[in-house]
Amino acid sequence: MNTPILEKYFTNPDNVMHASGWTGKIDPNVLFEMLETELDYVSVLFKHIECNDGYTVSVQANYWAYCNPRTTFFRTHTFLYNEMELWYPNQEDELINEYAEDDSNYTQTVYAYVPVEIIEKLLEKHWGIKITPLQ
Repeated sequence: MNTPILEKYFTNPDNVMHASGWTGKIDPNVLFEMLETELDYVSVLFKHIECNDGYTVSVQANYWAYCNPRTTFFRTHTFLYNEMELWYPNQEDELINEYAEDDSNYTQTVYAYVPVEIIEKLLEKHWGIKITPLQ
């Protein structure tokens, strides 16, 4: 499985928007150092992905998401997902329409178990992930 765009994004703690567990908020850098057994009840949300042509979509994978494997596991240089969940793209795209839970409103729905190869094609179609320079 060749997923360079997703692997680069999801192995970087800087892209974590929120991580929390039973004890409260977790520092993303600490999240990437936790043991797999400690991650069973950790909720992780990654930032929305913005592409170079303005397309945006939320791509998620964790114990509670429609992903495969259905687990929370993030490490630098380790990407193990083969299907992921997408949320609320800012525009319809035929590459992912068949995975939509609500086919009457493609920009306000969840896309379940989308193969990472399709997500890679989607991101490439929209010119890749926009990199924001550090301020």
